[in-house]
Amino acid sequence: LPVFAKALKMTDFHSVFADIGDKQSLILDLSTFSSHMLNIKKILDEADKNSLVLLDELGTGTEPKEGAALAVSIIEYLLEKNAKVVVTTHFSEVKNYALKHKEAIIYSVDFDYENFLPKYRLLSGVVGKSNPLVIAGKLGFNETVIKNAENIIEKNSSQAEFKLDELNEQKAALERRIFDLKQHEQSVLEQKEDVERREKEINRKLRMKESEILEESYSLLQKLKRKMKSKKPVYSEKQLDEDIKATEEKLNKVKKHDKPVENISKGDTVFLEKYNKEAEILDVDKDRVYVDMGGIKVKMNKNDIVGRKINKNAKTSGKSHENIKVSTPPNAALKREIVVVGKTVDEAWDRVDKFIDEAILANISVIFIIHGRGSGALKRGLRDYLKDDVRVNSYKEASPKEGGAAVTVVTL
Repeated sequence: LPVFAKALKMTDFHSVFADIGDKQSLILDLSTFSSHMLNIKKILDEADKNSLVLLDELGTGTEPKEGAALAVSIIEYLLEKNAKVVVTTHFSEVKNYALKHKEAIIYSVDFDYENFLPKYRLLSGVVGKSNPLVIAGKLGFNETVIKNAENIIEKNSSQAEFKLDELNEQKAALERRIFDLKQHEQSVLEQKEDVERREKEINRKLRMKESEILEESYSLLQKLKRKMKSKKPVYSEKQLDEDIKATEEKLNKVKKHDKPVENISKGDTVFLEKYNKEAEILDVDKDRVYVDMGGIKVKMNKNDIVGRKINKNAKTSGKSHENIKVSTPPNAALKREIVVVGKTVDEAWDRVDKFIDEAILANISVIFIIHGRGSGALKRGLRDYLKDDVRVNSYKEASPKEGGAAVTVVTL
């Protein structure tokens, strides 16, 4: 059975005894009380310290005072045998016994008498009241009958009993208030944690977007510098170098917020924010890291290992969401090839660069870049980029069947 609790203690009971319901028998000529007593006698004889005993309305079906006295005596006997006992009762004597003895814990079932609805919760330490007169009134009993019953109760009850009832009602009201406050506190805490998670995710996405924009700016400036070497400069190379340096400084400033995971070593597992995936560290070589991301082995710069280290042996805590494994399902629609025929080297690389990231996320380890034959400039330019890309394990010309010189096969 599922247990809906944050924490619990379980006891291994060797036997469970129960006396529940009406067991009167016309055939055996047994009254309700007698049939209960036969069952309870067996329980008293056989129960021990490894037993759980469940007794429903113990001592009912006979003269109330004697039945209540017998109920208390049965409870004491079972406790002497160190059995675990659960008793339901309407007897004041049994309730008072529970209040006086530290080995007993009393609970009552909460009920909304105004709306005549159960609350489905237990009140600890509160003596319950059946309130038969309230129920009779709600059911439409003649008011004279109810008033007469109230008068009889007043005559037969002491002032102390009235005070005790009043205190119990106050305690029950306090327990309800405490329960409601705890529920509200839990709700506020959950909302706070949700807001913090959302804020953290928004900040992460903003930093990634800012970093992405700056990287694109840096890449464009680098491309412009390469073009200036072969053509008449649009503006001075000195000015361009200054722009590149300024952009690089901004980029580094943004990346400082996304600090790389520290002290990583072979065998560690990390969560990579950029890819929203877990990865295993296969090897660390100075500033380069070799990782396995869902079966795809990728080389990365050490500074790009941004996220958090995951302790696989950590015990699950209350904040279980901190260690939840997050993975991105493979993109079934992603093809293994990308066509860049007719593009410039820079245009083609922009598309290939993004395609490599998508392939890694989709657990694709081999991709095909279709660049065509032409003069060979596009192929050479793309391979220059591939040569320096830490995500690329190797690349080669495709076989004749795969396209030959018009296609480059890249292993990630």
